[in-house]
Amino acid sequence: MIQTMKRFPASHAEAALRTIAPPRLFRWALAVFGIGLLVAPVTPTVPVGTTAVVYWMVVLAFAMFGAMIGSPSRLSVVDDCFRVIRFRARSTARRCIAIGAFGVVLAVFDRFVVRGAPLTLNFVEVREVVTDAGSGPVGVVAAATSAFASFGLISAWLTRALGEPLRRSEEVCAAVALLGYIVLSTYMGSRSLLLVCVLQHLIAGVFLQKLKRGRARAGVVLGVIGALLLLIGVSVWLFLERLNEMGLSPIDSIQLSAYAYTLQPSQRLISALQGSPQLGDLGAVVYSLLLYVYHGFYEFCLLFDSYRSPHLLGAQFLWVPLKLLGVITGESLETDLDTLIGVRPYIYTTLVGPMFMDFGWLAPLFALFLFICLAYPFRRLVAGDWRWLPAALQVAVIIIIAPVVSLFDSASGAFPLLAAITLPFLARRGRFPDHQCRR
Repeated sequence: MIQTMKRFPASHAEAALRTIAPPRLFRWALAVFGIGLLVAPVTPTVPVGTTAVVYWMVVLAFAMFGAMIGSPSRLSVVDDCFRVIRFRARSTARRCIAIGAFGVVLAVFDRFVVRGAPLTLNFVEVREVVTDAGSGPVGVVAAATSAFASFGLISAWLTRALGEPLRRSEEVCAAVALLGYIVLSTYMGSRSLLLVCVLQHLIAGVFLQKLKRGRARAGVVLGVIGALLLLIGVSVWLFLERLNEMGLSPIDSIQLSAYAYTLQPSQRLISALQGSPQLGDLGAVVYSLLLYVYHGFYEFCLLFDSYRSPHLLGAQFLWVPLKLLGVITGESLETDLDTLIGVRPYIYTTLVGPMFMDFGWLAPLFALFLFICLAYPFRRLVAGDWRWLPAALQVAVIIIIAPVVSLFDSASGAFPLLAAITLPFLARRGRFPDHQCRR
């Protein structure tokens, strides 16, 4: 007989799980992005070919179809209650927090001792030093273990929801490790990890509120809005700091930066920004966020038309194991993007770009298979195995950001996904008394 640790009203569980259902997230993400793409005040500087657009849509449609195949259609309900299968939630959360905290400390050691990054707020200088030093065994272990820090606080929230809360000091430790993990990333001028972690925690907060009450409270909704505004504020600050170090004004940046290569503001907008000294720079910074979101689609169209190198057969998608093998063997096994014809290295090309570089016309089939597999954590949640909640949350973030960037290509996406998939195997099952369903 399966032991259960907690029972929830079926309607509450259904509302919560609907929040992170992969097919539903795909529909919303593509609809919102598509509407924004039609109305955004941007002017493409590259041809937008019909074949490229159809290819982009087909790959994402196959990805969504894969998520639909892999996701169950209904909950397993007994006596109008949804049951969570018993596992040692408290010990799992403690392991997650401990591994994450260890990883953050190791990342600090690697960054400032092994690679010799300077203690300065100059993002460009820090990035150059760290990049030139390369990543050794310590760096790889630090990246893999510190990624657990992104789920420590979420694991603590889950233990509370399941009736096994951690001590307050343990939750504080989880929050400190999370903050350190984010600061190490933003210290190099990157905003992607900040975005990933904020989305993880916002989705988790809404999920657990719906689980408890059947809906999210107004306070939670306001908190989500506040967190998004804070995210925008931090992104603006990072953007201004990087521009200051490069000696560019915000208005110059939206015309000259790498992300502005395929998109340009209209001359009317430029004139309006230049004519308002007080609000011009702020308006340019806000507009840069718009370019940040939408330039990847046009970059993909450019990549699709200009790519002339052989397809990489998975080298882009499998960069983490290739990097690990490279560290072990002492040889670089990763693809040098600078050697590929028609590629603008380190520029977002949405989820579809790397798939196109890897598999060409077979990318739709790869997307189908990939998201059948990525729907597995959600399938386990629906079956009551909530050890897989962090993995389901990370997949949700991957889907939400898919029209903008592929998180499989970056450390801020790949390592948290690997950590989340590992977490269920750190959780042991146990035999405990049942809890009754509370309405």
